[in-house]
Amino acid sequence: MYGCQLGPRQRPQWVGSGRHSRSAIGQKRTFPIRYQRWHYPGRPSLPFQRLLMSRYSPQYVAQLFAQHDYSAWVDLQGIALGWDRFDATNPSFGWPQPIFAVFEILTWLAQADRSGVWTYYEATPVPRQDRVVAALEALQADELRHQYSYGRDHWRIAEAIDQLDNWLSENERSTIGWAFSVLGTHPDELALVCS
Repeated sequence: MYGCQLGPRQRPQWVGSGRHSRSAIGQKRTFPIRYQRWHYPGRPSLPFQRLLMSRYSPQYVAQLFAQHDYSAWVDLQGIALGWDRFDATNPSFGWPQPIFAVFEILTWLAQADRSGVWTYYEATPVPRQDRVVAALEALQADELRHQYSYGRDHWRIAEAIDQLDNWLSENERSTIGWAFSVLGTHPDELALVCS
């Protein structure tokens, strides 16, 4: 498999038999599932080899992008959430600013559809909200920035939030169009987080 020559008594061995395996001296050792592999004597082990392979083909990402609809937007976000440099402790997740803005607006819109936009503001940390406003300003998405900021400042006021919920449902199509136009003008950043 790796092009190594095995001697007559050397056979590939499975390292990590589920939850544990026995070492040469009989002690139990635990192996995380991702490190289970065939080990060939005389060949260095490559526990990271599976991680080097691309998870999604560029053709699949292009196909999603070409759909320009809500479900494709959700699928693209799911791919980006699996990016190897995704950092949940970073307010912008380590994504490039345009990608962060597009996918955080998706989260905002989705949460508004499910249970009201106030739940988004209640659950989203203020530093992340600040990053969204800055990203929308950088992208010159003035109407989205205004509505997002309005909700951030008034999310505890029921009448104000009802107005924002209505605005979001009336402007869902245009928000989806905005998201795909931003993704279209930043193909390198999209390709980066989908790799």
